[in-house]
Amino acid sequence: MSSIVIDDLEGVRSSRAFKTPCRVATTGAIALSGLQSVDGVTLASDDRVLVKDQATAADNGVYKAAAGGWTRAEDFDASRDIVSGTKIFVTSGATNRRREFYLQSADPITIGVSDLVFGQSEPVTGMLFDTVLSKSASYSVVPDDEGALILVDASGGAATITLPSIASAGDFKLAVAKTDASANAVVVARAASDTINGATSISLSVQHETATLAARGGTTSWIALQRANLPRLDATNAFAAAQNWARGADIASAATTDIGAAGGNYVTITGTTTITALGTVQAGTWRLVRFAGALTLTHNATSLILPTAADITTVAGDTALFVSEGSGNWRCAMYMRGDAGFIPKWQSYTPVITPQAGSFTSVSATGRHLTLGNIVFVQMEITITTNGTASGFITASLPSTPSQGAVFNGLERAVAGWVVRGQIWVGTPICTITKYDTTYPGGNGYVLLLNGQYEI
Repeated sequence: MSSIVIDDLEGVRSSRAFKTPCRVATTGAIALSGLQSVDGVTLASDDRVLVKDQATAADNGVYKAAAGGWTRAEDFDASRDIVSGTKIFVTSGATNRRREFYLQSADPITIGVSDLVFGQSEPVTGMLFDTVLSKSASYSVVPDDEGALILVDASGGAATITLPSIASAGDFKLAVAKTDASANAVVVARAASDTINGATSISLSVQHETATLAARGGTTSWIALQRANLPRLDATNAFAAAQNWARGADIASAATTDIGAAGGNYVTITGTTTITALGTVQAGTWRLVRFAGALTLTHNATSLILPTAADITTVAGDTALFVSEGSGNWRCAMYMRGDAGFIPKWQSYTPVITPQAGSFTSVSATGRHLTLGNIVFVQMEITITTNGTASGFITASLPSTPSQGAVFNGLERAVAGWVVRGQIWVGTPICTITKYDTTYPGGNGYVLLLNGQYEI
């Protein structure tokens, strides 16, 4: 009996391009036996495991966990099951959760003989947020909340949202928003010895104030971007006319470039000397600064706080907004590249939806796109009201013609909830959409959400 028949009896599809997702992927060499913990997850019998870090690379591959010795998965145990480029998606784990890996080994491949080397694909992303959580009390974020928007109603009392430690969570992103109009604060607090923008916590104090946070595994620093609805001015300090701020004289760059002493709120810094400090002025003072040349702004977590907590090399025409925090400490609240051109906006378009075979009885689609330089970002939603005889795969038109191939990622959100993928082809303005295992992704009532980017 051929291995393909055996695979079908086991309920596994032997696609060579995409494999059934694995629960976890290894982070180091392991014993191929026992229901052990891999990447922070305790395995159960028959869990699929991507083994990619063995001392003998020929032992790598996809295995099924067992109390005794492990066996290779039925769709990854024969040479015809895989080719160079075969992809595997990982659903869980502290480090490899929601990551995709691909087989880098060159063809031809012989299972158990050829070295199986895996690389990580570009990060897999869904739509804007993976999930939305509503909370009305303090809450400790768990690893599965990665990618979530947490809406906090603090009308019943102040609430603290405690982040996971970066050491246990790895790469992580989420957003927290205060939804109520009460005076109760929503505090976003660190775990362990991590920091949030160099501090132990940040506070959301007004309705609809939002913090978007991200951390890179292996570090101890969260980066938080906050946006608040500015409080309204009362009758005592309301402006009755336009406020015309003065422009200060140009300032030559120096180790301490004293913008606090400038004669206006808008100044140009000339020269190429590295800047480590901006002078001392009262807290709340702001300066809009334009750079006339290339120099280095040196990040300091106290005295010169820069976006991403990293040094910045300026380019002529760059602008930045600095706000004094007092005692010689400054924070860069905004940095804009001078060569970034105009600020682009999302544009709507209507994708044309076509099946590989047959036809839809009722289908509709909406989409939007944004172009930054030669990169086009696309989001689309396809609603299959009645599938009709449509089968094979689905194609959706793109707003422009790609110059390089790419992959869109997404999910079916109404019925099945499975992962879908879109293949972008060089020179062809279409996206070919399949289920994660390359089968047909649609059906009656299905709604497909995809997003991604490509070069033009």
